[in-house]
Amino acid sequence: MKRSLIYLSALAVIALNTQAFAIDKPADGKQRDSGAVNNSNVPGLFKPNMTPATPSKPQTPASAPAPFPVTKLTSAKFLVAEIVALDSVQMKFDGINLGAGKVCGGKVTWGDGTVFDNMLADNGAWRTIDKTFAKAGSYVAIVTPASYGGNPCTSDAPVTVAFTVKPPKPLPPSMMTKLVVTPMLDPKARLISTKWVGSGANSSCSYTLHFGDGTSKQTGAAAKQPGSDEQHVYASGTYSVIITPSNADYDSCSLGPDAGPKTFTVQ
Repeated sequence: MKRSLIYLSALAVIALNTQAFAIDKPADGKQRDSGAVNNSNVPGLFKPNMTPATPSKPQTPASAPAPFPVTKLTSAKFLVAEIVALDSVQMKFDGINLGAGKVCGGKVTWGDGTVFDNMLADNGAWRTIDKTFAKAGSYVAIVTPASYGGNPCTSDAPVTVAFTVKPPKPLPPSMMTKLVVTPMLDPKARLISTKWVGSGANSSCSYTLHFGDGTSKQTGAAAKQPGSDEQHVYASGTYSVIITPSNADYDSCSLGPDAGPKTFTVQ
C-alpha cells in the first residue's frame, strides 16, 4: 500500500512537469527567449508609450503697441542762395509725423539779437516765415521746437543754420536841406522839423537829432523820414539844436546850408 502511494506521487510530479513544459514551449516547437517578457497580449496590463515626445514650441510674446508718432522738426533753411541786408528773406521749416490739424511751436534765435517765438508748423503744414537783417555779417540761427497746447514737437537736437548776410547796394543819396524850430502853445515846448530831398523814391537819411539839452534821438533810414517832426519840452535857457548824419543804414546823407545848428532861447 505504501509503495503504491509513493508510485502515484511520482507520477503526479512527472505529469505536472510535463504540463509546465508544454505551456512554456510554443506550438511550432521553437524555444522562447527566456530573457524576454511578452506582455502585449495580456489584458489590463499597462503598456508604456515608447514614441518620443515632441517638444512644445515656445509661445511668441504679444507685440507691444506701436508708439504714438511724435512730430519732429528735422530741418530749417533759407529759400534764397544769397541773403542781403535790408531785403526780406524766407526760412522754411520741415519735419516728420505732422498729422492733420497738428502744430509745432518753437523759437528761432537769429543771431542778430532778435528772436522769433511762434509756430513752426500750423494746422498740419510746416510754415515759411519772413525775416529781414539790418546789418551785414556772419550769423548762426538756432531753431528749438517746443510743445504748445498739448501738441508734442521735438527734434534730435536744436537745428542750426549758419549763413552770411551781405551788404546791400547803397541807397540813393539824400540831403537834409532845412532845420526849423517853431514855438508851441506851451511856452517851453518847441516843434523841431527837418526837411530833406533825395534823388530817388527810396532815398532816405539816418541821423541823430541833438536837442541841445543833453538829450538826443536817433532816426533810422526809411523812404519816409521818421522823426521829421519832433516835440520837445525845455527848461528855461538857451539851446542849440544840431543834426548829425549817421549813415548807419547803408544810406548816404548830407546836410544842406540851412540844416546847420539852430539856436533859440526858452523863457
